[in-house]
Amino acid sequence: MMLPTLYPLLLSFGFIARYHNLDLRLHKARGAVGWLSRTHPRTMEKVSQLRLAQDDTAKDAILILDPSTEWREVLNAIKLKGMAAIAGICNPLEGRDDIAQFMPNEATLREAGFDFVLFNASPTPGGSPSIFNGFDVYSSAQQVKLLEKEKDIKVRSVIPSAETAVEYCDVLASLLGISSHNSLNTVLARRDKAIMKECVADAGLRVAKFARVKQACDVPNVISDLSLQFPIVIKTPQGFSTTDVYICDDENDAMSKVGIIVNGRAAPDCRIPMFALAEEYIGGKEFAVNMISTTDGIECTDAWLYRKDVGEGVARYISADMMDPGEKKLEKVVAYAKQVAAAVGILYGAAHLELKASYCKEKKQYINPCMIEIGARLSGGRKTTLTQAVIEGWQPFQALIDAHCGNKVKFPLSFSPGEQHARHLFLPHRLSGRITEIRGADRFESLSTYHSHFLLAKVGDVVERTTDITSFGGFVWLAGPRQAVEDDARAVWETFSFQTEPIEKESNVGEISGVPNM
Repeated sequence: MMLPTLYPLLLSFGFIARYHNLDLRLHKARGAVGWLSRTHPRTMEKVSQLRLAQDDTAKDAILILDPSTEWREVLNAIKLKGMAAIAGICNPLEGRDDIAQFMPNEATLREAGFDFVLFNASPTPGGSPSIFNGFDVYSSAQQVKLLEKEKDIKVRSVIPSAETAVEYCDVLASLLGISSHNSLNTVLARRDKAIMKECVADAGLRVAKFARVKQACDVPNVISDLSLQFPIVIKTPQGFSTTDVYICDDENDAMSKVGIIVNGRAAPDCRIPMFALAEEYIGGKEFAVNMISTTDGIECTDAWLYRKDVGEGVARYISADMMDPGEKKLEKVVAYAKQVAAAVGILYGAAHLELKASYCKEKKQYINPCMIEIGARLSGGRKTTLTQAVIEGWQPFQALIDAHCGNKVKFPLSFSPGEQHARHLFLPHRLSGRITEIRGADRFESLSTYHSHFLLAKVGDVVERTTDITSFGGFVWLAGPRQAVEDDARAVWETFSFQTEPIEKESNVGEISGVPNM
């Protein structure tokens, strides 16, 4: 007799049960434990508050993956914020010594002040030391969680410090329950140069015509299908900077370079490429545009104009000059850069875009910008440090950490360098051979605008003629009043050189000569 009366209550209980199941699913997504499904919502709320309170007692930590680009400055910023610093080595670049020389080892990282060093991946037993077999993101997330529990720390952000870490950092951050990570559905677009172009093109932005090429014999058809004109670019889809990038003047050269890339050679990231890219060569000036993405949007912090020597199938950097990102002549370049960063899903932290644009005298602007590639990381070449030296009040490394943590970032009123200027000089090996003398390096520190320098080579080293970013002999960085920078740069070019004695004549295809037109 009571069933009709109880029926609405049973329905109500069923609704409550379904509500609890829904609530359980939501809490599982946040990492809650299963027994919470049997508790009242208010109890669940209290448990969540308790978990947050426990996290608040833990020391905040930052995880840096593959420390490379200005990693010491990032480490100092972490320490200044009173946070624990964790280094994670995802890809040791075994077998690519040309690139691995820029990566610190575990001992160096610990000596510099990292509290913990994790992962330190090594080649699979029995496998080739030059082939990267992958980074186990799942196991690494387990290691980090165990470290958090044992050391009473809480990782607030995962930051990539090299191109090799871009593909992992956001996935790892997601597994760790960190919400301030870049879009997961565009992870590939931030690393694979082909998918990157497709993603940017889908956003309605200009990219170079390109095609994937699996074998050298496909090159003629690709050139015909895309209506490409020589020169064309052949490159690996998983490289960075100018490494494994070739400018080809004819069909045979292009086929040869495709063969180099796809015939079993390890790419710069030590993986075997599945294909090469054949791309339209874009003319114009080359720029680097650096940005920081925050919860408030994307801010352009600095822009650089490259000077290059293009010839014999390669493009060698000469210098990079700081520009004013707020100038009208860069308006279209900066706007395009922000759109590209948004298109590939860079929501938190640094973005580094390389592009080309042509100068229009009538409009007094650079127009028709076109992406070369974008990286969800700091720019290399100490550009961030130089920007800090020139822009008053700018703390880029602390801003990087704040951005990745989803915190408010303090920007200066303007990123205009005003009368100040900065320049990055590239020091090439003009000839292959054994270095017998290094002239002019002892004068660097006496330059009025000297900021820093770094020599990769020393007397006695056997070197190859410079062809890409990894084969330069060194670098000089200048910062100060514009005219003084110009004068000091000229002095470097006129007085510095690597003196070499030839070992094999056939390796000297020609000499890089003359003082660049600055």
